[in-house]
Amino acid sequence: MKFNVHIFNDLKNARGRKNLSQVDVALASELSIMTVKRIEAGNMDVKFSNILKYATVVGIDIASLTVVDLKMLNLIEYAKDSR
Repeated sequence: MKFNVHIFNDLKNARGRKNLSQVDVALASELSIMTVKRIEAGNMDVKFSNILKYATVVGIDIASLTVVDLKMLNLIEYAKDSR
């Protein structure tokens, strides 16, 4: 299941600005390449902690996320935990 939240585009764009490949991000963040692809696709099966790892690698300060972004990400985490 996918949803549209601009944070995922922001993360992908930040990766591009740093000239990093998905593999570069995966290696630096210790995430699987599949997880990196899911983050960039806005996939609902992504853990908030993995988004934080990705953000750190591409240089996005998590404090710069809007309240709406954070609420959406927390809802995703809640949905995953209640399965």
